[in-house]
Amino acid sequence: MTEFSANLVNLTRAIATQPVHELHAILALTIGVLSATGAWLLMQRSMFQSVIGVGLLGHACNLFIFAVGGLTRWITPIMGPEATTLTPPYADPLPQALILTAIVIGMGLQLFLTGLLAALAYVRRHEVPATSARTEADQMAASGDADVGDDLDEARA
Repeated sequence: MTEFSANLVNLTRAIATQPVHELHAILALTIGVLSATGAWLLMQRSMFQSVIGVGLLGHACNLFIFAVGGLTRWITPIMGPEATTLTPPYADPLPQALILTAIVIGMGLQLFLTGLLAALAYVRRHEVPATSARTEADQMAASGDADVGDDLDEARA
């Protein structure tokens, strides 16, 4: 076992043995930091920072839904085969389902924004000047050399 994984196991055990009210404070602090950082990044001029900000705000919302659902440790939201009703303490499955759905939607949104960012970068790199984008018919109509409408009238007759 490496030193990192041993430290991670010790940290997990330390968090698991803390009372639930201390975990509420840690969770509230984490939600606040993620929300503030996401909002700050969202207000930056860089598109990349805005995409990261949207992701952080999504994670903060997921943690908020998780916190509203209630913190229950080591309890599954599934009833055993012999149980007929849920008896407390039990974990509410609705926030877990909402969070799972929000994670999938948030990931799709981030991928869409990343693709949009890549397309924007491509367009900026290969930008065509506005004057060379005119078609031949537009140039003829602008110069007044030929009446474009005459060809249409002849084709209809």
